[in-house]
Amino acid sequence: MNGKRHDIETEWYEGGSKEWEITRVDGKQYGMETAWRENGKKLHEGIPRNYDLQGATTKWRDNGMKAKEIYFIRTKPYEWMEWSKEGNVTNVSFPPLPRTNNKPKSKQ
Repeated sequence: MNGKRHDIETEWYEGGSKEWEITRVDGKQYGMETAWRENGKKLHEGIPRNYDLQGATTKWRDNGMKAKEIYFIRTKPYEWMEWSKEGNVTNVSFPPLPRTNNKPKSKQ
């Protein structure tokens, strides 16, 4: 694609289960990364914060239930939800959208 090499890099635990997987473009980490516990359950999945991308990062508990989900806008955490071990929502943050420099035109 676009003359750039795209690869998916995978690391494995000694026992044979998948430990993590990342996408690389021209040898640099880009886009989604996923990590698993040794028992095969997901640990986290998302886009690394140091990239100028937007999206969600999700973390799971040992029992397989969601622990936290964070949404990023322009690489900054914007909103998030946290869950208890039992699966109940314990914390929610949905602040107003970040302001832009676009001002409405005044009527003349």
